[in-house]
Amino acid sequence: MWVSCVSAFGKTPVGRIVGSAMVGGTISKLTGGKFANGALTSAFAALLRADWGDKSNKSVANNKFNQNDKAAFDKDLETLNHKVTRQQGFGSSDEAAEWLHDNAHDLSVKYNAEVGAKIYEQSDGTFAVGKVVTNYHSERVSLGPSSWIGNVHSTWHSHGTSFVSKGYIYSFTNFSPQDVKTTNFYNFGYMSTTDIRPTKDYLFRIPGGGTNADKCIVGSTC
Repeated sequence: MWVSCVSAFGKTPVGRIVGSAMVGGTISKLTGGKFANGALTSAFAALLRADWGDKSNKSVANNKFNQNDKAAFDKDLETLNHKVTRQQGFGSSDEAAEWLHDNAHDLSVKYNAEVGAKIYEQSDGTFAVGKVVTNYHSERVSLGPSSWIGNVHSTWHSHGTSFVSKGYIYSFTNFSPQDVKTTNFYNFGYMSTTDIRPTKDYLFRIPGGGTNADKCIVGSTC
């Protein structure tokens, strides 16, 4: 029934998003939740599927991740996510993003694959990071599987080295259109990256609804 209801709105990305919002909102209302919350969650999930689904077919050739490294990468991610399960509450989303920068960004650089996580606000006002996830791809990551307790407050992801090799200049304006689109649904979007000319790490923050970073948390010359 869900498929048929969504299909009624058409097969275009916009149609799938509208259909998902209506169905998600209705299910949320029937199960005691708020229609708006259910609609927003479902619409965002559809947006990610529409955008990354179309993009993934076009970017296979651009993937610089070495599939031979997958087993080692998985082992390192498992070790990292064991740390996630033992985390203490952070005082702010900035602190949570900095923890991810310090603990997860190196994996992105090591394996040249984007990794990411959602940042959750908990009922006591502290913040926590969700499971660190990857698509085994050097230019994209879907944060859908990054779960934890609480409400999603912000998102974080890390760029591998392929962006630097392409000649990207990292600055307050280096969030991609997809980065900006995703951030619109949350309070902040955080991005870690490494410049290899010379080697230097950065952690940028972009406010929800913004187009440029408003703060550089790591990196003294932002």
